[in-house]
This record gives sequence, C-alpha cells and structure tokens, in this order.
Amino acid sequence: MAKKKSKKGKFEDRLKAALKGATTSEKLLTPHDYDLWSLTYTEGKYMWVKIMGSDGLLLSSRKTAKSETKAGSERQILVGVVIQCEQSTSHTKPNPFGKASISQVPFGVWVDVKSSKGAVSRQRLDVVRVALVAPEPREYKAKKKFQTIERNLEGVAALLVDTEILPIAQGAGAQLIERELMTRFRGFLKGPGNPHRSTKQPREKS
Repeated sequence: MAKKKSKKGKFEDRLKAALKGATTSEKLLTPHDYDLWSLTYTEGKYMWVKIMGSDGLLLSSRKTAKSETKAGSERQILVGVVIQCEQSTSHTKPNPFGKASISQVPFGVWVDVKSSKGAVSRQRLDVVRVALVAPEPREYKAKKKFQTIERNLEGVAALLVDTEILPIAQGAGAQLIERELMTRFRGFLKGPGNPHRSTKQPREKS
C-alpha cells in the first residue's frame, strides 16, 4: 500500500516558506536566490564561480561598533546564515563537511541580494554561519537512520566553529520551523549576538 502524502507537503517546501516568512516578519534582506558564489583567479583575471546551491539564506545588515581610531568608524556589514537541509545527504560525513566548510573559501562567500526596488547586487558575506537543519522523524526505523545522520553532523560541527546543527521535527509546519530558526539565529542576525556561536535554545516540540 502506498504511503499517504503529508497534507503539509515536503519538509523542504515548508522550510522555504519558513525562510520567506522570517525574511518578511523580521525585516531581513531578501536574497535573489539561494546560490553561493566566490571568485577564482584564472589566466590573469578574477572570475565568478558558483560554489553550490544552498537550501536557504537568512541575511541581515548589521552596524559595527565604534573604534577608538578614526579609521575604525561605524560601517555596515553583511551577515548571513546559510541553510543546508540534511534530510538524505548526511549518511556519510564528507557530504555535510563539504557544505559546512564554505566559509573557508579563500575569496569569500558572495550572495545575490535583492533591494526593495528589485535591483539585484552580488555582495560578500562578511560573517557566515552554516545551519545544518536535520528533519527529525517520528517513526522508529527512520529514527535509527537519523541517529547516524546526527552523529555525522555533530562531528562536522565540532570541527567547524561557524557551523550549528538544528534538529527540527520532520512534521513541523512552516510557522514552527520559522520560530525554531529565529529562536536560534535572531541574536546573530539582528544583535546582540556572538558571530562565532549563536545562543542555543531548547527546542520546542511540534
């Protein structure tokens, strides 16, 4: 007998809806898409190269604190959370490790940002965090596989300080996913927040 499809739709679709909701309700910057770019130096010139597509972006402009020197005046920086959904790609450690290590790219991570007037510009992320979102199933057999995924993700997060694991109930609706994301990353995106480690909050049950 074929399994009934959830009325809520796929987790990835609900995740996208949650990201759009968070961008609107928290007045974050709007990404044009979820692609991640960088630069490469080839034949005497710098060229754009696509690193990978992500499963989502949360972007915000933050102001630096004043410095004691004149050169260190306040300026705006672009901070971002790169979302990677680890539903089926983390049964081995190399896959999530590759996704999580994007901040180590020599020429930085760039994203396309859409202005309020619709203009699109490619901007460098000054501070990057990677969120490995792990949909947590309810079924016993699926939970055993999830334990393997979680162990692999924990190993990756232990190696990369700018990476966090965010388990979310697989059946969670878009509003709950949005709440989980912003509970974890609101401080990082809007302040006050530690750029090297977001304040971890206890998870809410769906």
